[in-house]
Formats: sequence, C-alpha cells, structure tokens
Amino acid sequence: MESKGFKIGDCARDMMGQKAFTTLIEPVEIRLVRPTVAELGFKKGAITRNVWKRAKDLGLKRCPAEVGPHLRLADADQVDGDYYWIGMEPITDSGVYPRAFQVGHDDHGRWLGSDGARPDDHWDPGDRLVFVAPGA
Repeated sequence: MESKGFKIGDCARDMMGQKAFTTLIEPVEIRLVRPTVAELGFKKGAITRNVWKRAKDLGLKRCPAEVGPHLRLADADQVDGDYYWIGMEPITDSGVYPRAFQVGHDDHGRWLGSDGARPDDHWDPGDRLVFVAPGA
C-alpha cells in the first residue's frame, strides 16, 4: 500500500499483524453495500452491538477483515473528507482494543486506519459502514 502512496495507521498495521487477520488464498468476488448508521435505522446513532445486530437482521454479513486493505487499494480516487469503516469482526490490537478498519482521505492523504469497535462504542448517524450484501 505504501509503495502506491497510501498511508497506514499504526493500529491498522498492528491489526494486520494479528493472528485474527487472515486472507484467502484464492480471490473471490463479493458484493458490498455501504449504508450509513442512519440508513440502518439509527437516526441518532447507535452502539456497535446494535449496529451489528441490525445489519444481520437486514441480511447483511460482516466483511472478511482483508476487505479493508483491499478497499484502500481499490479506492484510489477517494475524495477528500470521505471516510468509511469495514463492518467486520473486530480485531484486537496489541493494546487489547477491538478495532475495525477505516478507509479515509483527509488533508494528510489517503490511508488505511482503524477505529474502536467495542460492543458499547458509539457510531454517529452519518458514519458509513461496508458490509457484504444479502445473498452474496
């Protein structure tokens, strides 16, 4: 990623070094959706456990963790100010903090980062998450 000009946050790098971060041997194609927390039905935001449950109730599946780095590479034209999180099984970093990958673009460039995904962490209504589409 860095050779292509993308930045990697320290926690995201740490997550990729954990045993819980796995990748498939052979690539597979999956269909993704990117709803906001509000579009999932939480107009005032919600905590992680409720967002994950609602997504599941709607037939959405959590993404394999490797979707985060793959989307960072694929979204090379991401506009400044755009951020989204991967709806994934959180990976505990070496600081014992469950995290999900975040793909973003800000004044410092395009990067792969991470954010907290503890069961009680709060998500704002405008936060956009990536899930595997129903039937995919």
